[in-house]
Amino acid sequence: MFRTWDRAAAWIARNASTLGQVALVCLGVHLAADQLDDRIARALSAIVWFDANLVVPAAWMALFVELAADGIFAGAILLTDPKRRPTFRAWRRVRSVESLVLPLSLAGVILAGGWSLAMGIEDLIPNARIGATALALAALLRFGWPAWSRAVSHLERPSRWTRGLAPALVLAPIGWLAWTHGVPIWGWLP
Repeated sequence: MFRTWDRAAAWIARNASTLGQVALVCLGVHLAADQLDDRIARALSAIVWFDANLVVPAAWMALFVELAADGIFAGAILLTDPKRRPTFRAWRRVRSVESLVLPLSLAGVILAGGWSLAMGIEDLIPNARIGATALALAALLRFGWPAWSRAVSHLERPSRWTRGLAPALVLAPIGWLAWTHGVPIWGWLP
């Protein structure tokens, strides 16, 4: 009986960590995508020559991009061995669009997800700045770094350097928005 409970607890612990990694990434993607619908609406209003309310189509397009980015990032995390770790030499050999866009975008999304968690508990604890920073660091160390390592370790040498160009068209804007609007350091810099 105890052996069954031990196996069940080990399975939950193993999968809860993976679920936490995917959840942190989804939080970061959502934080980045909050800016995306406004930008899509502005871009569409510059293109469309007739008077139309473009908020709803822009929101749907942003939702589609958000879900696509969630799927790509989650696939990169879930389809790899959790114990496999990337090396700089292996990453340098890959040299493709995917090997450049995926790590940079994922790093921004993970940082934005950690910050989103920290903002969520800001009102719940007495010393908010210290607690929020501690939670963000704990989330990044426990879930962020393993998620980034898993995703980057799955990169393989492509047959062409353009491999991953289609997903890069989704990941690059989300990564850029995560770095520019999801990471709080830009408000602290002069």
